[in-house]
Amino acid sequence: MKQIFALVFITIGALLLLNKMGYVSLEWFTRIDWSKYALPLIFIFIGLILLLSRQKRDETFINPDIDMVMDDNAHLYINEMFSGNNYIMSGERFLGAEINTILGGVRLDLRGAVIERDCDLKIKTILGGVKLYVPDNIRIETSSSCFIGGVKNRVNKCVAPNAHVLRIQAECILGGITIKH
Repeated sequence: MKQIFALVFITIGALLLLNKMGYVSLEWFTRIDWSKYALPLIFIFIGLILLLSRQKRDETFINPDIDMVMDDNAHLYINEMFSGNNYIMSGERFLGAEINTILGGVRLDLRGAVIERDCDLKIKTILGGVKLYVPDNIRIETSSSCFIGGVKNRVNKCVAPNAHVLRIQAECILGGITIKH
């Protein structure tokens, strides 16, 4: 299913780009006032992300109805596309995560997770958002690369110096990430 969406996005983007270059005529579609190259490149970019994103092979599904996977090393993988979900960790070990959203949203609550050491959390969002709730005894370090979006860190900065660190690496395109207690 993921490959089908990827090929559709790549095909639409390539047709739009070829139309702008004069190789293909899509007059019915070009009557809409699209910007010159932005829309085709967005479709190609989304399609390539979907096609080239890597999947872990040794995955154990927590709930097969949603796109949340935790591997044997207590790393969490969440992929949301065209939808949104809430994820609550309650008593599970948490050693890191990777969250990807395209036209969707994720609400991840880590306040009940067991965090035994410093962790890394990678978040990529395109036209979507992520709300992250963290325990109040965790120190947060963020680094981000955003285009028409951003990261809001609303956690308490006064945490014990020996507290575990959650390093958040964020990439946002037309999306946002909010971190709260």
